[in-house]
Amino acid sequence: MKRIALLLLGTTTGILLLTLLLIVFNASMTAILIGQLCGVILLPYTVYRVLSEPYETTMTFKDWYRDRPKQK
Repeated sequence: MKRIALLLLGTTTGILLLTLLLIVFNASMTAILIGQLCGVILLPYTVYRVLSEPYETTMTFKDWYRDRPKQK
């Protein structure tokens, strides 16, 4: 993944976790709704950016997995 996709993913995760903490600690409803609105907007955008990123590989299904190569 490119650097911008990882940054976007981290930001979205952070905002959603912050919103969860605001709910747990009974913060003001305005802060919770702003966090939720940002998360609802950023989450689909993040998924779109990660999935639409150009990615090419030379690996095939015959190569199996990188971390556990098939025994020949």
